[in-house]
Amino acid sequence: MLITPSSLVHYLLDRSFVSAESLVNGNLRLFDVSRRNLDFKVIRKNGPSYFVKQIKSWTPGSIATIEREANFHWLLLNDPNFQPLAVLAPKCHSYDPDQHILIHELLTGGEDLSEYHQRVAGFPTEIGHLLGTTLGTYHSQFAKVFADSPPDDFPGVPPWIFTVHEILDEPSDTLSRANCELIRIVRKHPLFVQALNSLQESWVADTLVHGDMKWENCVLTSGGSGAVLHIVDWEMADWGDGYWDAAAILQAYLNHWIRSLPFDKSSSTAELAEGALHPLEALHPAINAFWSAYVSARDVAPAAVPEVLHRCIRYAAARMIQSAFENMFRVERVTVTGIRLLQASFNVLSRPEEAIEELLGLGAWCRP
Repeated sequence: MLITPSSLVHYLLDRSFVSAESLVNGNLRLFDVSRRNLDFKVIRKNGPSYFVKQIKSWTPGSIATIEREANFHWLLLNDPNFQPLAVLAPKCHSYDPDQHILIHELLTGGEDLSEYHQRVAGFPTEIGHLLGTTLGTYHSQFAKVFADSPPDDFPGVPPWIFTVHEILDEPSDTLSRANCELIRIVRKHPLFVQALNSLQESWVADTLVHGDMKWENCVLTSGGSGAVLHIVDWEMADWGDGYWDAAAILQAYLNHWIRSLPFDKSSSTAELAEGALHPLEALHPAINAFWSAYVSARDVAPAAVPEVLHRCIRYAAARMIQSAFENMFRVERVTVTGIRLLQASFNVLSRPEEAIEELLGLGAWCRP
């Protein structure tokens, strides 16, 4: 059974998540916010609100990801070593293994960082600092707790994008024609193939990672002492390289810049950069705040920071390819944004020092 607004109401009634009285009184509203999964917001005036998720296709891969998220939330409730994350992740109320349905608390009044940055029309350094502190702290905690015996609750595999060039480039239920064209572009350039192979070989699994860090998965709510950060959508949680998460945040800032470039195909790169709605200079203070807070919370030795930063910029380049791939699941032709993400990835891999200096504004971290 794939849930619909109508069937979801009956599902929640049967499992006592809502009452018939709340329906009669109009104390319940449903919003379909589906993207890759079937996602619904269930908002109640006089009771807890819910976020309900179900996979759209019952393929082994889809089932595995939602089961991984369900297992992650089980660990939050039952393993003391995972308790530090309980304040970050939304509470999970239920997992139905037969229908592959997860029910989380809905963070009412919250907004993800894409919505937040759009609303404030800027990139506050305090948010960058909060992101860096949050990620660095939990990466550091898990690396220490499980230093001698990593948990066996996760598959422990590198990101799938490292092997994208090995995927069969034929359209299917999970690959659009644009995805196939992207695979062929990556495969065509030795730099991409060599970089992805190298990243897979050098992958270091030493902490718990979210695996899919992006602004849409970072939700801000108001707390007694200011903004509170929550991290949602733990489908890709794994035992892996924490710098992959950090790189994803760096890439999120760059992705925002790339998406703000004018859609004038005839302009030069310099002209496009000058016409960006969100110029790099406006992003650099927040990027610096994030990076400074992250390496501090992660307790990275000063002498090791340049090497870590180079590792992260290469991860960010791979994450750009993944962003391009994910943005083209349902389109027939490679988009302008997709091409720009691939070009940016290629440039970063070709000239990492220049990317660190000019794109991220973090060059000072690599100088004596």
